[in-house]
Amino acid sequence: MEQKDAISSVTESLKARKRQKRQKLLRIYMWRFFILSLIASTTVALHQVDVSSYTRVSDIIVSGHQSLNSSSIIERSGVKPGQRVWLIHDFFQRQRWSQMPLIRKAKVMTKGTMVLISIEEHRILGQLQNSQHVLLQNGQTMDQESLNLYLRANTLIVGFEDAVLQEKLAKSFEKVHDGVMMYISEIHRTSVSYDDAMIMLLLDDGNRVYTDFAGIELMNEYRLILNHLKPENKCIWLDALTRAASSVPCDGND
Repeated sequence: MEQKDAISSVTESLKARKRQKRQKLLRIYMWRFFILSLIASTTVALHQVDVSSYTRVSDIIVSGHQSLNSSSIIERSGVKPGQRVWLIHDFFQRQRWSQMPLIRKAKVMTKGTMVLISIEEHRILGQLQNSQHVLLQNGQTMDQESLNLYLRANTLIVGFEDAVLQEKLAKSFEKVHDGVMMYISEIHRTSVSYDDAMIMLLLDDGNRVYTDFAGIELMNEYRLILNHLKPENKCIWLDALTRAASSVPCDGND
């Protein structure tokens, strides 16, 4: 009898161990199935998000550019409509901007599905006479052929072949507003008895402005200055020392 009970006990123990082993295997399989299901559902969800319009570039907006057209800037950035927004980062754009000669600084940001490209250019003063070079605001000159992306014609610069004078001219325009630069068509070096490096500005409105390097900044007040001068007098003199302006007929001042 005792032997039967021992055999029965061993049999029950083996059955219990088998049940535990099956239950353990079942839990392992169920856990693996859960993990695989989670991975599959997450993959499907991420794919749906990735292909949706909410994660793709819908619009590209360029600001701050003066001479370069926006299409050239966008092309250089490498950003395209429909591109994944999360792949666009300012860090990856820096090398691209260094290959664009007029760009001084650039920043790329995303706002929702829009990409915002903010540009700061090296301002162009104008094209040097009898030269294939332009003079930049920072005093450097650059080959005209490498700058083929202008929106407007360059201001013509006459008589400033000397590099020292070019740098001095560039520095004198540092504080002149972009809006003023837009209506200066020519910059000429001229002379008077007390200064052989005077400047004459030929403007789009037909007026001529005579001043020295220090007086160039007064051009920011040009529209206000005109209100106090006789409109028939086309030659205007700006005095940096007194910050005053006067005008005379241009006969004999050409």
